[in-house]
Amino acid sequence: MAWETSYNLGYAVQHCSDMTYVVCEYGAAGNCMDELTYSNGERCSECAG
Repeated sequence: MAWETSYNLGYAVQHCSDMTYVVCEYGAAGNCMDELTYSNGERCSECAG
């Protein structure tokens, strides 16, 4: 899962005979203890535009 502060996203898909592999990479890293994935509040209330 990408976090609200993530700004780079890349992915790859490889189809094999019996399965498909999907790998995603994003930055800046998230998944920190005691940190929410997204901020609560009105949608786009902190957007620049």
